[in-house]
Amino acid sequence: KDKSTLIIYYRKTEKSGSSVIEYFILYKGERLGPYEWFQDLRVSYDGNTAACSVRIDDKEYLLSGRDMVGPFDKVWIPSFAPDGTTVACTAWIKEQNYAFIGKEKIGPFSYISAIRFAPDGKTPFYVVKTDGYYLCMGKNKVGPFEDICDPRFSPDGTVFVYSARINGKWYLFADDEKNGPFDTVGHIGFSPNGNRLVYTARIAGQWYLCADGERFGPFDDIDDIEFSPDGKAPIYTAKEDGQCYLFEGREKAGPFDSQPSLWWIAPDGARLMYTAQTEGRWYLFAGREKFGPFDEIEYWNKFSSDGKTP
Repeated sequence: KDKSTLIIYYRKTEKSGSSVIEYFILYKGERLGPYEWFQDLRVSYDGNTAACSVRIDDKEYLLSGRDMVGPFDKVWIPSFAPDGTTVACTAWIKEQNYAFIGKEKIGPFSYISAIRFAPDGKTPFYVVKTDGYYLCMGKNKVGPFEDICDPRFSPDGTVFVYSARINGKWYLFADDEKNGPFDTVGHIGFSPNGNRLVYTARIAGQWYLCADGERFGPFDDIDDIEFSPDGKAPIYTAKEDGQCYLFEGREKAGPFDSQPSLWWIAPDGARLMYTAQTEGRWYLFAGREKFGPFDEIEYWNKFSSDGKTP
């Protein structure tokens, strides 16, 4: 009776001596179907529209509300714009990739990434390949590049970043700023407030952590990168001269037998708690305090509600 409820159900029947399953979608009081199959159900942010991929007569379609787009040989996960007015998907037609954004068909491409939307809630962005790799942002296109990885916006939506390969070298682009060249660009991330960009890059076989124009390193390897809740210091584990350390900015703790793990940050952001192994014994570290040695440390460590006691 509640027409805001979405229900998916199937009916099993016998036809010509074999079982046939038909799928139906009941949405806003209307029954849609039957379909041979469905998957990738998505609901718009405002809850007014549902979308999924369905199959009819061995062809796939994008079903958005009561509208159906297709047929396709294959259709991939649909996504809604945050404003709820546009649904986008990628599809495979006669061995070529296409983007479908609303009622617009874009392509063909030999490759296309998943389609996401910018923080304005309307502008799609994605990566395609024709004579090279291009980054598409709405109607605009940047490229060609030899490859593109990890396009994303900062949490506050003010900075757009991605890495791209040019003449065999990698660069990190942050809006109009180009950083590099590097042998490889690894992890890309932001502080919780979105104000600070951090990424890892390899140069001449050594890894560096880069944040706000500062370069930390060189290291043999870098892993597990986070920011303190106040966004002031990057926190990461790294190997230096074959030894494992934990870093907060340029301050390091260690060496340890292996990479420190299981991080917790005090609610006020003032202290980091983690576990690490030294000479075969386990210790728990909280700020400058050290607890142990122990044979083993369990996983449910945390700070007290006032953030003072581990």
